Amino acid sequence: MKKLIYAGVLALTLISIQACETQSDREGDPNKDAAHKRNHRGEYAEKAQESH
Repeated sequence: MKKLIYAGVLALTLISIQACETQSDREGDPNKDAAHKRNHRGEYAEKAQESH
């Protein structure tokens, strides 16, 4: 039973670490950010129009 609990805790820890790394990679990579903005130009244009 203890092995099952340890395996579950380890799995949740690894999943949360992976999620944090993915988030930090996306925020820190200007190429990914630029690609995201290119793919969502309409949304960014609407936000810009609303703010001015």
